[in-house]
Amino acid sequence: MSSRGSHHLRIRLLAMGMIFASPLAGCGHEAAKTAESIGPALPESFSAGEKVWTRDLKLQSSDEKRLEEFFADNPSLTENPRISGNPLVYRSSSGTARFYWIDRSRSPVEWSLVEIGSRKGRYEEGQGGPF
Repeated sequence: MSSRGSHHLRIRLLAMGMIFASPLAGCGHEAAKTAESIGPALPESFSAGEKVWTRDLKLQSSDEKRLEEFFADNPSLTENPRISGNPLVYRSSSGTARFYWIDRSRSPVEWSLVEIGSRKGRYEEGQGGPF
């Protein structure tokens, strides 16, 4: 990655970190209240395949590092307008994390997710229910 691209990625990740931290720095209840107020109720947990995903109201410090590495490996996604704002975080018991960005202002709902586990992360987007 060029130094300009690396610099841009750091700025984007810094901005994402500030976005992640500000609403989550206070009470977890406030973060949940904000997410719930902009659309239909979000599940506390859901099943997909053989995994059960449980909502986590906190972005862990390791999450920022994992996302930074993911976006460094996928620089074309750093400019994706669908990946902005606070992600919703869901975790499986195996330690895999899913970061969802959901736009409920559109019909049908549009969503994007970054899933990061023990292997290389993956990106997916779609319309309709993300769960």
